[in-house]
Amino acid sequence: LFVINKIPLALTALLGLAAMVICNVCTYDEAFSYFGSEAIILISCMMIVGKASFQTGLAQSIGHKVLGLAKDDERRLAVIGSAITAVMSAFLSNIATLSIMIYMVNGICEANPKIKARNLIMPIAMAAVLGGMATLIGSTPQLTAQGLLESYLGTGNGFEFFTFTGPGALIILATVLYVAFIGYPLGKKLWGGREDGTDLTEAGKTYAEGERNPGKRGVMAVIFFAMLLMFIGMSTIQRFIPQFDLAIVAILSASACILTGCINLSDALKSVSWNLVIWLGSS
Repeated sequence: LFVINKIPLALTALLGLAAMVICNVCTYDEAFSYFGSEAIILISCMMIVGKASFQTGLAQSIGHKVLGLAKDDERRLAVIGSAITAVMSAFLSNIATLSIMIYMVNGICEANPKIKARNLIMPIAMAAVLGGMATLIGSTPQLTAQGLLESYLGTGNGFEFFTFTGPGALIILATVLYVAFIGYPLGKKLWGGREDGTDLTEAGKTYAEGERNPGKRGVMAVIFFAMLLMFIGMSTIQRFIPQFDLAIVAILSASACILTGCINLSDALKSVSWNLVIWLGSS
């Protein structure tokens, strides 16, 4: 059913989970215990923190300032856009990061006819995927592996927050260099003089605008320090206080975002990809 893909993947996984219980492969308690695993909690909370950073305008502000360094140089914009996308996706949702960067690039292209979106979209998309390799929370596979490791070895015996940063940084550097010297020229050769389309996903517009009220811009500093403390907590605190594993730090960080008004509870719940949670927990 996963291969045929005729019904949603999450539903396929959930039906498979039910079949395991019905056929006595495992008990009900065992089957559904995985929904409370560290990986599920960590992923859900990181989605909330990431959404809060977009909703307060922090991510948009960083993106606009960095992209502004490129001025009117299209190749430079491709390189800088790829670099900032990769760095942001190492800490935030890859899809959300890609959405906002594409939206901002489209805005730059509309304001400057010399810059064509067709030469920028693929480098940014590549960077959004590869940048997630640089930290433990950058991509779902790392979080899943972490949860499995700790289930076998015990809490605190898995990977650390920056375990992947060394090789991840090299991958990001290689990606940026590829975009600068191979990818960008190749794209221009492939696309030629085609006109850009005008389609823009609603998701990209939503993330770029932040779904925020004007008054919420004042809490950008709050979400910045909340995320900074979260990264410090995930990378160091467990060495001194074993109870503060990654999931607990993520829960406290997501709670802080809600309590400080960076995001309300309703939007926080909407920011969680329940389809992913059901699929991952059931699998």
